Amino acid sequence: MPLEPSCPGDVYGRLSRVAQENPDLLAMRFLHGERGVAEWTYAELMEQAERVAHALAGRYLPGERVLLLLPSGPDLAISLFGCLGAGLVAVPAALPASGRLQRYRERVSAVLADCAPAVVLTRAATEIPDGLLPEGVDGLALDALPAAGQGSLPEVDPGSVAYLQYSSGSTGSPKGVRNTHRSLLHHVRLLGATVPAPDPVQVVGWLPLYHDMGMIQQLLLPLLSGGTSTFMAPKSFAADPGRWLRAAAEYRATWIAGPDFAYQRSCDAIPASEVAALDLSALRCASNGAEPVRPATLVRFAEHFAAAGLRPEAITPCYGLAEAGLCVSTSRQPQGWLVSRYDTAALAGGSARPSETGRPLVACGDGLLDWDVRIVDPRTRQPLPDRQVGEIWVAGEGLPDGYWGRPHDSEHTFRARLADGAGNSAGNSAGNSAGNSAGNGATDWLRTGDLGFFDAGRLYVCGRLKDLIIVRGANHHPGDIERTIEQAVAEVAIGGACAVQLDGGQRLMVVVEADRHAPPARLAEIAAEVRQAAYDGHEIVADDVVLVRRSGLPRTTSGKVRRRATAIDFDEGRLPVLHTDRIGLAGREGSSPDSDAPALLPLLCASLAELLGREDVAVDVGFAELGLDSLTATRWMHEVSQRLGRAVPVTTLYRHPNLRELAAALTPAGTTVADTAPADTAPAGTAVVGTVVAEAG
Repeated sequence: MPLEPSCPGDVYGRLSRVAQENPDLLAMRFLHGERGVAEWTYAELMEQAERVAHALAGRYLPGERVLLLLPSGPDLAISLFGCLGAGLVAVPAALPASGRLQRYRERVSAVLADCAPAVVLTRAATEIPDGLLPEGVDGLALDALPAAGQGSLPEVDPGSVAYLQYSSGSTGSPKGVRNTHRSLLHHVRLLGATVPAPDPVQVVGWLPLYHDMGMIQQLLLPLLSGGTSTFMAPKSFAADPGRWLRAAAEYRATWIAGPDFAYQRSCDAIPASEVAALDLSALRCASNGAEPVRPATLVRFAEHFAAAGLRPEAITPCYGLAEAGLCVSTSRQPQGWLVSRYDTAALAGGSARPSETGRPLVACGDGLLDWDVRIVDPRTRQPLPDRQVGEIWVAGEGLPDGYWGRPHDSEHTFRARLADGAGNSAGNSAGNSAGNSAGNGATDWLRTGDLGFFDAGRLYVCGRLKDLIIVRGANHHPGDIERTIEQAVAEVAIGGACAVQLDGGQRLMVVVEADRHAPPARLAEIAAEVRQAAYDGHEIVADDVVLVRRSGLPRTTSGKVRRRATAIDFDEGRLPVLHTDRIGLAGREGSSPDSDAPALLPLLCASLAELLGREDVAVDVGFAELGLDSLTATRWMHEVSQRLGRAVPVTTLYRHPNLRELAAALTPAGTTVADTAPADTAPAGTAVVGTVVAEAG
């Protein structure tokens, strides 16, 4: 039973209506793995939710917050609906992971301080770390609540906050996105309309319910539209990723959703010889989002599961963020997915220029979620035309209305204004033009912080505004650097690299996950290969290359690498480091030229050390490892050319990649340093073109 366009009422009221019309229909199925399957009809689900709602309504006032400290499973789902029925604000939170208690304590303490809950709802057997709960916060055990009481529950305002979705931002200041009842119902209706089907939605998933994709696509979408939500604990998927697609086949899923890495791991987990035994022909939507969508993943997933009856057009790339509730852009079925290539250098400069050999990008839909989506210059706040890279802005009815208790942050992120105020400037857009009016004709816009562009009506996402790496004035998307390294270094898995700047942009660090059993010599080689790959692919030098154990990079609940958190954890010594290779560390650079070195070696060492701002440099270490980028190399070769009185092209450095080899190549037999008198000017026939020195013809 699809939701009506107006979507009146509140979430609990909508669920109650579905249950009244279909009491014996299967609502929820939880896969316990080895312990079997548990199921709830709509009538049984409502009975449990009412018990929680009455217990809470008798103790707390509407609008108070309830921290749900429960595993991602049926208890969390039932407690969520109970909170909403009592007019309270649910705050789903994860339980502590083994070995990460301190990080967990810091994050949950920050959430507690931010939302100030009246009560924490958990299970009697759950051990809450000592000192975690502030004074005055109650603790209730879900399994000790009394049976449902009599009487009516409070009337819920559709515009009131239903639950807070805490984003995967910095540990010290997590922000709770205010999802209202109205925005959730609106979002569910729009998602359901993208995949029109004659039968109710059947979702099979594993995503944690405290993640926006798990909460909305995996739980609310099927339950509020009269379908069935079948899900397992995230750790079940982690232990055997093949369980997801096997369950989707067994229970005839019509909809699955997950981040890119989940589709990769499903291909890895189910051998090709077993695929034909599965039946995925009922699948109408395989939503891929929450992290960058990789073209290779789409192709591999489609080909790998074709024998199971998977239709390629069911694979649906999408784009969204917690601040939008979940999804901003996807495509109506059946359209299939599209990959286009754009010149990498042009993208970094702000222009999307098609190129047969450029960076492949996946189109993340055509904006058909009733939102007005624009690409905006973040400095001028002017909309940009097609194929111009800018920040993605979103407006429209049904978006969350801000962050909890953070008016300044909400004003900046949720109530941005275009330069003309009303949002009617010429520029690209998708969807309708009905924004959130501020009462004076102006439109409030959500600033996503993501970079993208439109091309032929399709939205392409190419990076994060705040994650941009700027080296000598040139922009580099960290995702490009990470992909280069993943493709060039065999030991680095897809999604296992993180590029981020430190010290206010003064140093570039690359962190990669590696096998902790690798011998030290191999770890050092991997670090050198990582630095060389970044240099070869982007002409930038990684000042720090850090190798950590597998799964050692901080990630969001959807598996996306958290770059800022990686930098913070590195600074605070919390990364599980296996090896560090840092330009400037003692022992890596300092070595005096030996007595039988080529005659030019002392001169080259002194000039390069001066340019790099060091006392000395190693003669047998590659130029990339020393930190020599293309601009500095050009300047250095220009100075060397003046000193020698003859042109030395910068390309010489590629043929002779360290100081010893370069000195040998530039020193004619019998020449001494005294013979190399400086020239007053650059040699004739040498032209400086951009950032390279080339011999003029």
